[in-house]
Amino acid sequence: MNAQLAPIFQLSRQEKLQLVEELWDSIAQEESLQPLAQWKIDELIRREEAYQKDPSTALSWEEVKASILSRHA
Repeated sequence: MNAQLAPIFQLSRQEKLQLVEELWDSIAQEESLQPLAQWKIDELIRREEAYQKDPSTALSWEEVKASILSRHA
């Protein structure tokens, strides 16, 4: 065990959960500050163009949600 992290293991379960939550929030915030990778931008553009050509191919949030929930029922 890393000696610097040893005090963490002395925390209560609730304190550990709080620490994990705060760490996760910190990671998510840092990630949101990162620029999108070019391949992600290209994919978003491709999808937008496909939608503009034929909007009927898109699904509403309700349809997507129902599909996901039906797989886990």
